Amino acid sequence: MHENFFDQTTYLKQKRRQKRQAWFLMITGLVILLDSGSAMPVPLVGLPSIIVGVLLMVWGYFQYQSCQRLPLHEALMLTRQMGGMIKRSDLFLNLLLSPEDTDLLIQALVHEGFIEPLDTGLPPENEISYRLIS
Repeated sequence: MHENFFDQTTYLKQKRRQKRQAWFLMITGLVILLDSGSAMPVPLVGLPSIIVGVLLMVWGYFQYQSCQRLPLHEALMLTRQMGGMIKRSDLFLNLLLSPEDTDLLIQALVHEGFIEPLDTGLPPENEISYRLIS
């Protein structure tokens, strides 16, 4: 991806690939652990199979946790692409986040000083626009 250009399809493919790989590693580690206790373990036996299984499960877990982080960088690229102005619905629809994650992402961006709300006195049916702070 180009540094200042947000490509939604590439981002979503990358997230799906990371999740699939994390689940594959965790399941493979679990299968190796379960296989180590069977009557005919294939191909690892004993302590090496336990170590390999646990390491694969831990690696998969950490990879899964890394793909669950809030996409701050992608949100900033999307905001720059949209002319420095963004709304909650733009983040929700383009990054395919849950409503709770979208709110957490906006709070994190405001807290870190990347964006600021333009008008907070709007009625609840209107969306607050956020401006990128240069």
